[in-house]
Amino acid sequence: MLLDMQITMPSQDPMAEQEFSLASRKVRKWIEALPYIDQNVAAKQFYDGLRRSNRQAHETKQRLAAIELMRPVAREFLKGQRKYLVAQPFPLSKKANEILKLQQNILSELAVAYKIIIQETANRKIQLSSKKLIMCVHHAMRYMLEQYITLSQVYSEPPKGYWQDYCQLYKMAEYLKLSHAQVKNESTANAIKSSANCLFKQACFCHSQIYTHLAMVKQKKLLLILKQ
Repeated sequence: MLLDMQITMPSQDPMAEQEFSLASRKVRKWIEALPYIDQNVAAKQFYDGLRRSNRQAHETKQRLAAIELMRPVAREFLKGQRKYLVAQPFPLSKKANEILKLQQNILSELAVAYKIIIQETANRKIQLSSKKLIMCVHHAMRYMLEQYITLSQVYSEPPKGYWQDYCQLYKMAEYLKLSHAQVKNESTANAIKSSANCLFKQACFCHSQIYTHLAMVKQKKLLLILKQ
């Protein structure tokens, strides 16, 4: 498959492959060895390993198998972090800010892992089925959407290049003619399904709601100034 995609990607070191092995057996061993007794420390170590793997060259199918092993662990970390970020007073406490930063980093690197797979598949002839590719597109979009929703709740801007990447991912779904294909959000048996089209609409709706709210706030402030 050859498709011109311009996605924000981290630089990779082809010589650093042995620094963090993505062999399934070693990934499972690494996951089991995380210090779960302290969830914050375990989440930080998980992020560090995920980030390092994304900065290294690996075989595409091996990367996909590894990130699928990491997803359930990431889900538990993210679930634990959400309770510290919902209905928080402003400004955020030091602890909440640290958790927000770690959460955003994990979500970003999860999306990056899938974007690497998508980019490699689009740029050269990698034998990856359309079903697996649309799964990668869906998961990348979903993690990015969670990033955006959380940032909007704390009145923060998304990272630079966010919307370009999001649109490029949806472009891939359209190219595959699978933008309406239903994909499980999680790996559990009773997981809810959604499509790339649904995720794209949610992101656009969230974006419009945020700016409508901000416009109303600015309008109220202006009226108060004019009444003075």
